[in-house]
Amino acid sequence: MQDLRTIVNDKMRANRPAREAMLALIGSAEAIAFVGTGLSAPLKYPAWNDLLARLHDLATQIAAFDPPAALKSDVLQYAEEIKQHFKNNGALHEFYNAIGREFLPRNGTNCTNCHHRLAKLSFRAFVTSNYDDSMEQALNDCAMNELGRARPDPGIVIKRNSADRHIVSVFLRSIVDRVEKNQRRVGHLHGRYNDTMNIILAASDYEDAYGLILKGSKPREVPSSTLHRQLVWALFATRQLVFFGCSMDDPYIKTLLDMVAADLWEWNQPIHFVVLPIDEKSALAADTLSRALARKGLQAVFFDNCDGNYAGLDQLLEEAVERGRLDKSVPTSMAGRSAQTKTSVPSDQTQPATQVRAPDEEAQLQWLEEVNKTTAKHLRKNED
Repeated sequence: MQDLRTIVNDKMRANRPAREAMLALIGSAEAIAFVGTGLSAPLKYPAWNDLLARLHDLATQIAAFDPPAALKSDVLQYAEEIKQHFKNNGALHEFYNAIGREFLPRNGTNCTNCHHRLAKLSFRAFVTSNYDDSMEQALNDCAMNELGRARPDPGIVIKRNSADRHIVSVFLRSIVDRVEKNQRRVGHLHGRYNDTMNIILAASDYEDAYGLILKGSKPREVPSSTLHRQLVWALFATRQLVFFGCSMDDPYIKTLLDMVAADLWEWNQPIHFVVLPIDEKSALAADTLSRALARKGLQAVFFDNCDGNYAGLDQLLEEAVERGRLDKSVPTSMAGRSAQTKTSVPSDQTQPATQVRAPDEEAQLQWLEEVNKTTAKHLRKNED
């Protein structure tokens, strides 16, 4: 059998065109970064299972609580059971307070080198399902370094009850209007530690926010159009996203991707990128994973994590930062011609090359701008 280390090297070489296409997209200043929980893990914020375990322990202090063991395998329903236990015992506020406490800013910088590198890159905006404000802190640190002063809070919470729609308009306009680097925003889809009433964690929270009802392990669509659903659909359909620190296991995010892919995309035509680790344990499954992601419009970009310390992600982001520095030294006319070049990306070694849509072709860019402007205008009309 081929040495696993050799297999990893082969997969990394085969994946290089995808890596190059993603770096070109980031350099075009047209992409949006989706920041997942993996980037905040070094700060010791609890992962989803750890958070539920802590909430379970707190639930037992309120009243006897012993849900069926089988329920725990379905994290959304498990979270729902915990939430309902708090609610039934008149302590729902304590449920939300407990979540808020878990994601309070940590001492020190409250962000990692990865967050800082993302802040240096030419993303138009940042979207996250995290409850922490680490990305906001990284953007503030960037402003302090470049401007010598702090900037207003760049975080925007998308609220479940559609309240404060005007701030959603602000977020959309910041994407459309090509704001300055130190004016970019962070959209929190699932709440933030200091806005706990808009936390999305349990099954009913997702149902309220996205109009989707979980049926077993497969979400099913219901006739409902919510602000969350409209916003996420618009972002996924009209922009190219790069996912960092995401396992892509969220059933609702996968369903939304499926809906957009079914509406707009051709089969096996990756539109977005997802950055994932590859090591000796996962190398053999890399091609299967790539094919599964491609069906949802995602192109996998792997970084070498055989040492287990995620240094490969740091190297990938540093390469993107360095390219950004070099691009600034290229004459504008040359940079424009370079940005308009299409890149073919193979979804894996066995698949034929697939075309990643160039985000800044003139006709497509005009269409994207019009869609986002129309969405922003619609939200502004509903601000009252």
